[in-house]
Amino acid sequence: MEAGLTRVGADDGSGNAVGPRPRVVAPPYAVAVDTVTSSSEPALLLRLARRSVWWKPAEEAVQTPDRVISQIMNMGDWDDVAELVECVGSERFASVLRSAAPGVFNARSWHYWHYRLGMARFGEVPELPVRRVAFQPSESVKALSYFGDGDLHSLDLSTRNALASAAALVGELPETPIISRSLTE
Repeated sequence: MEAGLTRVGADDGSGNAVGPRPRVVAPPYAVAVDTVTSSSEPALLLRLARRSVWWKPAEEAVQTPDRVISQIMNMGDWDDVAELVECVGSERFASVLRSAAPGVFNARSWHYWHYRLGMARFGEVPELPVRRVAFQPSESVKALSYFGDGDLHSLDLSTRNALASAAALVGELPETPIISRSLTE
């Protein structure tokens, strides 16, 4: 049993569960005792990836071990999480959480792990990472109609008018530095 965790459920005095499988509950702000990353990490990650990473082959998924760890943190069951934290340590979990890409964690897991790893107090969990679009789609409409010497003349009149009307609704385009005047530089 991991340090700081409490087994909830009946046992026969020898540590063996009696009846339904007992729950293991982490107290608030509990931090597991870190263990040194073991030589069993690659095999464990491969086994967990086979069950938890469905969008690519497990052998490919383990090439980004932190992504597999985040998937287990987000969707793994208690046994998977307990085995993984014992293998890689809670500091690795905290590192994965700190560097999470947008869309990796759901809100429930994001909050749970911030509390579980002692990275936030109640009500002080940072916002989930979000994707940022560098170039807004509305600005694309404006940019399409900006250059009069492009191929806009090849469009039919109604399409050109619709594009010009949509572009007029968009505010000023942000200043964009010119990095190169050549597409091949």
